[in-house]
Amino acid sequence: MPVRLLLPRKSPWGSLQLSKQCSPEPPSNIKAATTAGEACFSANHDIMKDAEESTSEKLENQAIALRSHITHLQELCSAIAAPINEGRPKKRRRQTRQPRPNRTF
Repeated sequence: MPVRLLLPRKSPWGSLQLSKQCSPEPPSNIKAATTAGEACFSANHDIMKDAEESTSEKLENQAIALRSHITHLQELCSAIAAPINEGRPKKRRRQTRQPRPNRTF
């Protein structure tokens, strides 16, 4: 059973504009992340299905495989999100921690 990633049709934050230095990731990264997500789902399903019949050693090996799938998925998601985060302007902090002077009109 294929897993589908459900994405909102419109972002609640409005349209996201990327800077010129930041280009959208190619669809291959998204496809790889989808495949990794399916692998996680499949590995988890195998563990749950075999839980009662398997030995603890087999379950341990399956858990290790699931952890590696999850790590791979996290790396792919970070790679997809990194260019978007780089394109956002950072908030400036005041360099002095002194209060603003009183303004008179």
